[in-house]
Amino acid sequence: MMEERQVEQEQVQEQRQEQDFRKLLQEELDKRARDLGYESWEDMQAKHLEQQGRLYELIEKTKKEAEEKTKALLEELEKERREKLDILLQHEVKSILSQKDVVDVEKAFKLLKAEAQIEIKDGKVLINGESAGKYIEKFLQENSFLLKAKGSGSGAGHSTSTEKPLSPAERIRQGIEKLLGGVK
Repeated sequence: MMEERQVEQEQVQEQRQEQDFRKLLQEELDKRARDLGYESWEDMQAKHLEQQGRLYELIEKTKKEAEEKTKALLEELEKERREKLDILLQHEVKSILSQKDVVDVEKAFKLLKAEAQIEIKDGKVLINGESAGKYIEKFLQENSFLLKAKGSGSGAGHSTSTEKPLSPAERIRQGIEKLLGGVK
């Protein structure tokens, strides 16, 4: 029993020492916080947490703004890439058309573009999956009204065909029908 009492007294003594230590520590921390311009240690911690919260919000806001600017910049770059690709495709196709005795390269290009898918794959211009040169050859055979008339000498050329040659108006009508997808 005596030992129990002594253990109990020691425990009470330890608790008092711990309380005294905590009290001294708190006083010292409060003193240091006041030296730094705060009311107390708890006040300093609360203000630091508040500042951390504001910093976190600022970081998140800045991060969001950066992501939005990056997204806008990437969209702008993609738009420019598509525009430059379109210019390159136009140049390549119009260059081929201009070598083929086409009456009006612009009109021929517009008709071709309306009929076919023009793309670049593996660095080559393809029209409906074929090389541009081959496809344009077939396209011009099917749309001969786009080509300049061939013949030598003066006057109209001689035709051995039994079909009546098409008038300019008829050739234009056929071109428009082809452009509109066969609608009359």
